[in-house]
Amino acid sequence: MSSRQPQGFNWRTVFRRLIGTGAMLVAGALFALAPGQARANCSLDKGSSQGTYSVSVPQTIINDPNISIGSVLYTSLPTGINHQVNFSCNGNGNRWGLDNNVGNTPATNVNTFPIGTTGVSYRVLQSGGYIYPYPYFSLDSGTSWYENDAVTIELVKTGPIADGTTIQGSLADFMAGKTGGSIADAVINLAGTVTFTAPACQVTTSNIIVTLPTVTSQAFSGVNSVAGTTPFQIKLTCSSGATLRMTLDTATPVAGKTGVIAPSGGASGVGVQLLDSSGVTPVQFGVVKTIGATPTGQLSINYFARYYQTGSTVGAGLLSATATFTLSYQ
Repeated sequence: MSSRQPQGFNWRTVFRRLIGTGAMLVAGALFALAPGQARANCSLDKGSSQGTYSVSVPQTIINDPNISIGSVLYTSLPTGINHQVNFSCNGNGNRWGLDNNVGNTPATNVNTFPIGTTGVSYRVLQSGGYIYPYPYFSLDSGTSWYENDAVTIELVKTGPIADGTTIQGSLADFMAGKTGGSIADAVINLAGTVTFTAPACQVTTSNIIVTLPTVTSQAFSGVNSVAGTTPFQIKLTCSSGATLRMTLDTATPVAGKTGVIAPSGGASGVGVQLLDSSGVTPVQFGVVKTIGATPTGQLSINYFARYYQTGSTVGAGLLSATATFTLSYQ
């Protein structure tokens, strides 16, 4: 079909015209209508009935407060319809699109549909493009249509989500026809209930103080030499069912020195370097590291800190350095 859309929006064909409607039959149908009496409408073909998409969702999604607004929380597998739906339209002014069953239907140029006041919305992909609200798409380019292409659902964070929030049931209808007289040719249902749960881990101690030993300047042998390696742990209390990820970062990294923090204080020519659990590999600031599956109970994540010579000489004095860690989940 040819595309008819508001300026600035691209339409990817998600319908295919049925082949085989004879020109003589169409001409006869038009001839039977008196001029000026054609009325736009769509109806299911004889023997056809409303179709259903039953989209699988996980039982739980971790409600990570660190996930930003607009992030996709879950993407379903492509889901086929239970049977092909055939319908026909006559006249002009027939439209097609989605009608939201779980909240307000947004403006026709918005493809994110709110799920009530949950802070979660959904988007629908079909044939590689997002589907917009009814009555966005025009059906005036044809008379015979079918609904058969698979759909993919994205759940999107659009606001604060309360722990324990559940989503289930019918999300949307595919509507076809003239405004005020359209049909629902297919419905999108969730095949189960998804519950948004609290993050799987809680930090036992928010502020972790690591005390490095006192060393002399003779402990260093030149730029890039190290001293005073000290282990420390980030301790968490977790519940199972998630994959934990962690990101370490600092506001004062030393350029060109991986994992080294520029400290404050009286000491000079030296910084503090963080190492992963191996005690050898420096931490890469700002890079997400997968820790693994969360256990039920206590979880301790091991790191190391040490002095790192950054200047040609090391000056005596006290120093302090600060890093932050962020937990995220899959």
